[in-house]
Amino acid sequence: MGFSLDEIGALLDNPSFRPDKAIRMQLDRLVQQIRIQEDLRSRLERLYELVQAQRELTGEEWIKIIEVMKMTEKYFTPEQMEKLKKQGELLGTEKIKEVENEWPSLIANVRVELKKGTPPDSPEVQLLAKRWKELVNLFTGGDSSITRSAEQYYAENPDRAAEFGMDKELWQYISKAMATSLVTDDPK
Repeated sequence: MGFSLDEIGALLDNPSFRPDKAIRMQLDRLVQQIRIQEDLRSRLERLYELVQAQRELTGEEWIKIIEVMKMTEKYFTPEQMEKLKKQGELLGTEKIKEVENEWPSLIANVRVELKKGTPPDSPEVQLLAKRWKELVNLFTGGDSSITRSAEQYYAENPDRAAEFGMDKELWQYISKAMATSLVTDDPK
């Protein structure tokens, strides 16, 4: 139980000592250690899957993978992670790459409309907002709780969003556009 013989002797000599509390404390500690080990196992399994599916990775790519793993565990529930995994399997590698490649141009087009001062409810911006929502729904499988988790992540980590050309002003603009009645949550 992690006690030295002297500590055990002192505990037994103490009239207020309750073995059930000591055992409960040890059980709680063991449960926490098991959670930590299960978390490590889960991370290693995901990392193993990534390595199996990828070519050789650079040190920078390894760091990004680890950062993403930590992010996903902080912002997404295990159920959401499972749903994201299944959605990724459903889409397939090629479709995922296609969608990833579409984001930069979509973000750039939204920025152009923002800079021109085009209202968020204009037909041009509504088309961009519709496509934005479609891409988000492809990623999330239409699960609004996953969308909220991702939004929370980017709100709390704006430097990560900036890597993709996003900033607060652009996010507020596209959010207003998506909030109008012309954009639906229907994942098609």
